[in-house]
Amino acid sequence: MKRRNLWLILPILGAAAWLVAQNATPPASPLPHFPPGAMLALDARDFGQLLREWNSSQAKKDWLDGDAYRQFAVSRLFQRLQEAQQEFADASKAPIDMTLLEQLAGDRAALALYNPGDLEFLLVTRMTEARFAASLLGRQRGTLSPRNAAGTAYFVATNPASKRVVAFSIRGEWLIVGTTESLVAQCLQRMAANTNNGLTSEDWYARAAQAAGPQGELRMAANVDALYNSPHFRSYWIHRNRAELQPFSATISDLDRQAAQWTERRVLIRKQAATPTPVNAALWPPLLRAVPASAGLYRAWLQPDANFTAALLVQKFFNPTPGSGPYVERAPSIAGVSEAGGESDWNDRIDEAPFVPGDTRPDSARLAQYLSRAQLTGVVQIQGTRDSPGNVWIHQDTGLVLTRTGNWNASEIQNELAQLGPATVQLAVDGNRLLLASTPALLASMRTDTANPAPGNNAQFTGVFRHRLERDRFTRWMERIGQPTYVAPAQGQQRQPQFLGDVIGSLSQSLRNVAEQTVTTADNGDRLNQSIVYRLQ
Repeated sequence: MKRRNLWLILPILGAAAWLVAQNATPPASPLPHFPPGAMLALDARDFGQLLREWNSSQAKKDWLDGDAYRQFAVSRLFQRLQEAQQEFADASKAPIDMTLLEQLAGDRAALALYNPGDLEFLLVTRMTEARFAASLLGRQRGTLSPRNAAGTAYFVATNPASKRVVAFSIRGEWLIVGTTESLVAQCLQRMAANTNNGLTSEDWYARAAQAAGPQGELRMAANVDALYNSPHFRSYWIHRNRAELQPFSATISDLDRQAAQWTERRVLIRKQAATPTPVNAALWPPLLRAVPASAGLYRAWLQPDANFTAALLVQKFFNPTPGSGPYVERAPSIAGVSEAGGESDWNDRIDEAPFVPGDTRPDSARLAQYLSRAQLTGVVQIQGTRDSPGNVWIHQDTGLVLTRTGNWNASEIQNELAQLGPATVQLAVDGNRLLLASTPALLASMRTDTANPAPGNNAQFTGVFRHRLERDRFTRWMERIGQPTYVAPAQGQQRQPQFLGDVIGSLSQSLRNVAEQTVTTADNGDRLNQSIVYRLQ
């Protein structure tokens, strides 16, 4: 009898397990139902959970209390976004703030940006009818006349003065919210037809998604071609590296989170495939073992270009000048002059540049030719900071390691470096490794083998920034650099944050939980694959 009951129970348990598994499976992304034409798309497994974690995090509190946010809050971009936020609030008759966002944040969600200038976007998130009805936006349905798309009612609220639009609808378990009526209507029609010929079927997205592999907890996809040609991207892209992005048509970034680290997986799709350079993983250990544990930053390349390596060596040891200055869009002011010239200035040519003595900066061309003949197999750049006695100043130490096919000849390399002029550089040769350092102490530490993990996955580049080592000294360094330009506020006025010491320092404070960041890059011909690991403390 008991055995007979057991056979009756087993199918029931199996069915229950199947139902639990089905309920545990996250819903599919709504992104395939989005209209084509987006420049940027976000896809989250659990948008509400991410939002709750951010709102309760110390990082958010530090950001809002810091000088970096204070500086951003007075920027033109912030002011324009605030104006648009109020215009959308006037249209919807509901305050557009964090409270509303929390009410509308379901679990599975996707957002696409179509026009940055007009803030045209579409948000689709999983939510019950009852929960939406209780939200501030849901309560406005009674004041609006319904419209229809593919048998589903949707609502449109408009601000006549600003012409801002808030359109929304509930279809099944999905809430659809957009800033244009057409985006919401098209999404409803695609959902009703169950078609997948929208955003995710566009060539840029499909190619990137195929190369990206499994989707992470949060995915960001960008149509690089469309962004590149957008005037708003040119104006507000802070990295100023549009030329570096020009060879790529699309990119996808996936975020995976664990307790001790976050990992971002990026893929950048090339417009035209290149021929990838074969990677010999055995070349990594001789390079990376020279990086001391005290280094705050290092960057390493396999099979580097000889011109790039020569320029890097010259810049670090023979011509240590700062990089390019800040990007300025306004023309410089011209000091007033009382007289531009006189009738006696016959000997002053105005159609030729004035004579300037010959450029005394070292030329890296000869060194590049020598390195090209040496057939470089790798280079690693090492950087670190240290306090001077009495903490009067903060010094920056620099090291380079160059590996080659065959062994270095010490007298040859000393002769080549002598052609560049005087420099304070410490040099050591260790077989096929050439070690250069700005101080004897750094050179000694570079000659002591240190266990640094080699990158995998066919990587040609790796870089590490140790935030926990450099954060304090870097902040104090920036404060001291900014002191000569600091102007005390007048009585009764609020002190304005200094960019270097206060703004950058407060951003570092907000991210102090990030102990270390590692970047690796693999060139696979038709795409670049990058992995960025944020190790937490």
